[in-house]
Amino acid sequence: MKIILNSTGALAVLLLAVSMTFAATACSDEPTPSERTVQKNEVPQVVLDAFTKAYPNATVNEYAEEKNDGQTFYEVSFETSGKKIDIVYHEDGKVAVIEETIPAEKLPPAVSKAISENCKTCSIKRAERLQEEGTVLYEVILVDPEDDDEKELKFAESGRLIKAE
Repeated sequence: MKIILNSTGALAVLLLAVSMTFAATACSDEPTPSERTVQKNEVPQVVLDAFTKAYPNATVNEYAEEKNDGQTFYEVSFETSGKKIDIVYHEDGKVAVIEETIPAEKLPPAVSKAISENCKTCSIKRAERLQEEGTVLYEVILVDPEDDDEKELKFAESGRLIKAE
């Protein structure tokens, strides 16, 4: 069966699709973060002080401002003692998240097992250990050689999948 729409019908279908997409986005429970690189002088002094106190010998690579669900955060990307770390601070200088890049071999066995059982052909592009308000999670970027697609997965230390993007 072939359906032919006139220009009015096609426009109606397009408007319906756009409004459904907008409604789904507007009703989504997922926060929509936005991030931009900023200069050091744009970062609140209380954040800079907290960072310098915790990591006096760090080499800063970048500062960023992140808006997420109505809140503003500041991220400091740096290197210290051979480790690459990103720390996300609340505006008041309290730590929200610490992200440390780790070798894939340092993933907990349960996380490695979950990855290999669910994507036997995937390779790990990046692995990170996250500390989010007292909870330790692991985030990995996997590359599937079959379609060269990247997948971002977040796991609990137990290997339970928390989030997939």
